Amino acid sequence: MATAQSVLVYLQDCLHEWDKDSEDKIYRAINTSARSIARYHSWTWLRRTVAITQGEDATQGHLMPANMIGVIGPIVDSNGYIYQQIDPTLNLMPPSPCGRYWMFDPAPETPILDSTAVSINNNSKALSFSPALAPATYTGDYDGEFIALTDSDGNDMGLHEMASASALENTYWGPRINGGHYTIRPSTCRRLSFLNEDAERIAVVATVNYWVYPEPLVARHISFPDHWENALKLGAWLEVKLDTVDQKGETIRIARGKEYDIELAMAKQMDGNAPTSAIKRDIAGNVRRFGWR
Repeated sequence: MATAQSVLVYLQDCLHEWDKDSEDKIYRAINTSARSIARYHSWTWLRRTVAITQGEDATQGHLMPANMIGVIGPIVDSNGYIYQQIDPTLNLMPPSPCGRYWMFDPAPETPILDSTAVSINNNSKALSFSPALAPATYTGDYDGEFIALTDSDGNDMGLHEMASASALENTYWGPRINGGHYTIRPSTCRRLSFLNEDAERIAVVATVNYWVYPEPLVARHISFPDHWENALKLGAWLEVKLDTVDQKGETIRIARGKEYDIELAMAKQMDGNAPTSAIKRDIAGNVRRFGWR
């Protein structure tokens, strides 16, 4: 099992850099590499599901988790109807008068709060706000919301799920934040809507499959699947060497880039997901089958 620490040590040895400044730089590169790999494929270990109930009178879509990368379609509701994704620009003229669709609402999400003066200690779940989050600010209990944290210097400390107005769902492993900036429910959050053939929201009960980013990389012990290890190391190395300017270094970087592509493809092959394909369907969403002629 690969850990952030094992990848860090590998890169330190490759780069011959063991000082504290280099360590921070390498950790940032590992984090960037991990997020890039996560976006590449709907990895088994990053897959999640959410049950959605949309009412007939819904005026906006269901708020998806802020750490979501993408939805795995098509979506099938509790009645067996199949929903294909549609772009919001086509919501006034759907491709078929018999189809059912889902889309991400085009309007950006407004954060619940976007402010400064948040503090949290290493190895803690307790959030401290100054002033404390007032109940009048938000009628919910914050459970399930996501908070983006940065330290007082503007360094990204990750996106974290909240359990309440004063605690995270999972332990924060990064350096202490004192008077940092925070955003609760970032504007990058997306809402998912179900539509009929007239591009109107309808009553739907469905389970949606999606995949997420891995846990924020702020601790040495955070682990990754074995099949990620080689791609993660090469991806982080490429991030560190982006500033290569000499010809020899550029040649090596290009060669490493090709190795990275191979390792990434191998990781996908080893992931364990059954292969997916675009199943041929008719205009009503039914699977096309060969029959008597």
